[in-house]
Amino acid sequence: MAQTDQSTRVVFFIGFAHSGHSLIGALIDAHSDAMIANEVNFFDVFRLGPLTADSGILLLMEAARKNGEPTGWKNTGYDYQFSIGHHGTYRKLSVVGDKRGGGTSKVLRTDPNILSEVYQLYGKRLRLLSVIRSPFDTIAAMSARREIPITESLVQEFFEQANSVLLAATSLDASLLQILWHEKFILEPEKELRCLYEFLGLEVNSDFVSALCKNVKRSPNERSKKIEWDSHILSLIRTKMACKKYSMLFWPYL
Repeated sequence: MAQTDQSTRVVFFIGFAHSGHSLIGALIDAHSDAMIANEVNFFDVFRLGPLTADSGILLLMEAARKNGEPTGWKNTGYDYQFSIGHHGTYRKLSVVGDKRGGGTSKVLRTDPNILSEVYQLYGKRLRLLSVIRSPFDTIAAMSARREIPITESLVQEFFEQANSVLLAATSLDASLLQILWHEKFILEPEKELRCLYEFLGLEVNSDFVSALCKNVKRSPNERSKKIEWDSHILSLIRTKMACKKYSMLFWPYL
């Protein structure tokens, strides 16, 4: 089996579906020294049959090569393939990863020990990213995508996804996890993307960052404003957001 560079950082998204992971994943994948797989669900593959460090990276690289195809970054009706991006290719592979954050969280809900096993695989090369969006918008999107009503069960599922982020925050070195708040990111994308590239150890070219961020829509899709909410569900979400356990994640929305 081919050997990979032992300095390559390996990044996995963790947390919530429909929170903006596709945008952030594509912005990283656009960098000439990064390859981010769109929909691999690495943690699920790892659970079904443990991978070596090299075979895991090669799996991610092979999936990320598809990003150069015309439909490579088309997700849920949006096209995140940027014309100036290096999608599907790389110059010097410094970062490789998987952006399927909701899939990562689903696996960790059933087997939280997998996080430590993946850390043992990659050690200090491991990086974790979580993109947090307004809980109301995220839950509304979950409901719309599945065509199901917003119930207590759906709210519970959302906060179970939050538990995976808390697991990472409490069980790994703080330097390995970065949390991005979607609304803050799109308000100041150039500043936020520079910080993200630095976190991942990627070269920051100001002209490239500025040009890339012209593709970022500066206003969020506030799906939560398009539906009628049950008062009990609203109260339940607000109470959970504000409790001690979750407030560190959702403080911008309190």
